This record gives sequence, structure tokens and C-alpha cells, in this order.
Amino acid sequence: MRRLLAASLFALLPLPALADTDCARAWAEIRTFAASFGVANLTGSVTSGAEGWCRFTDSNATSFRPANAEGRVRFSAREDTRSVEMFFSEGDTPLGPLDGRFAATQDIQTGSVQVNDLQIQGGDGRGLRMSGQLRATPFADAAQAQEALAAMTFTTLSFDFTVTPDVLADLQIDFSEVTRSAVDTALRGVGEAQVNSRTKREFLRFIGAAPNARGTLRVTMDASEARPIAALVAPFLALGHAPSEAALAKAFAAALEDTTLAVIWNPGRM
Repeated sequence: MRRLLAASLFALLPLPALADTDCARAWAEIRTFAASFGVANLTGSVTSGAEGWCRFTDSNATSFRPANAEGRVRFSAREDTRSVEMFFSEGDTPLGPLDGRFAATQDIQTGSVQVNDLQIQGGDGRGLRMSGQLRATPFADAAQAQEALAAMTFTTLSFDFTVTPDVLADLQIDFSEVTRSAVDTALRGVGEAQVNSRTKREFLRFIGAAPNARGTLRVTMDASEARPIAALVAPFLALGHAPSEAALAKAFAAALEDTTLAVIWNPGRM
């Protein structure tokens, strides 16, 4: 996974604006950046593409051994804005072979990142699609990258999770403990302004269908002001596989502070 991180985060390198002839130099800087993550064998090719894109191709760039992987980067007429796209196919991950695409635009001066599209898809139908508005400080090496990612904030996030029974099994959640009743009790302590009645009903429908749920779970979060992503996920990461009702309630309250959550469960829709 370290290699995947190094190969994909080249989008946030503080490179100057690129002309077509600068692509080779950009690739050299990307390799130097990747080496700071311990990826010393980043090899491949770089070509100048259409409409100002530099295209980077390297089937050995990531630890999950994709059948094909490539990325491309482009600077706008304003030198402080960068667009990036990445693609991989048949990536070997703990969740099985996955295909993926990532597209984003970054304002280099402010660190604001608009995730236009993140898609991950497995052969059995499992998958994830995400978009959102994030902010991270620019960085130039692995140490700075870790600090920037730890402090990354969001204002809007939207996820579509394609759920299958196999995905839920891989998560190793004990649904004999995380029951509809337990989640219902936990959500009662969350204000209507954060989680409205419809969202509660939809989420409970999903929990009631687990561990055999199959469909699409859409989750949208809007923060009243920029919030660290770590503050959103950390309360749930600390729960373990069989959390108590009190622990669930505490996690929801902490994660949704100053944040509105909307959930829609579409069973059977993949």
C-alpha cells in the first residue's frame, strides 16, 4: 500500500507548470518523491499527451501488482492549479482484484482539492464511488505527506458503496452485536439537524439487511466548517468488531459534530 500511496500522490507535488517538453523532468521529480516512501524501483515511461496532459505508465509502480496502471497530470493556464487522473486495472488487494479511477483538481496555493471522481470496482460487484471537497497543505516528501494527510479536512463528501455479503464478511463486523436495535438506540442521541428521520430509517433498513445486504448505500456528509477527516473516522475505527450501544452512541455523536449526515439505502441496486 505504501507503493500505491507514493505512485498516486504525485498529484500534490509542488511542480511548476508543465509544457509538453517538461514531462520527462516531472517524471524524474515524481520518482524522487516516490523514493522518499521507500519506492526505489519506480520505472516506466512518460509521454506528452493531448490537451496538455503528461501521461505516466508503470505496471510495477504499486505493491498490489495491477495488470495495468497509468496516471496523467495537467496544469491549467493558471500555474497554481493542477488536474490529475489515475487508472489501474486488476489490482491485487486484500479485497480481491479491483479496477479503479481517480480524478481531482488541486489549488496549489491553498491546498484545496476537489475530488471529482473516485471509483473502485470489483468483479463480484463490490465497489466504491466518492466525490468531495478536501483541503491539504502542499508537501514535497513522505514526512510532509504524512503530516498533510493526517491534517486533511473536508467540507463535503459523498460516497456510493456497492454492498455485497462478501464485502460485509470481509469487514469482520459482528452483526449479532451491531443490530438494528443497537444502532437505533445510538442514533436517538444524535440531533435531528445532524441526522434526520429519513436518514435514520434508511440506515436502519441497511443494518436490518446485514450481513446479507446487497445493494447501494449512499452516504453524504456536509460540515458547517472544514473538519479533519480523522475526526470523522477515528471514533468508528476505535469501536472494534462488537461495540456496545453506549460505544456506538458516543461514536456517532463525536463523528457527526457540526456535520450533517444523509443516507439512502437501495437494496438490490448495484
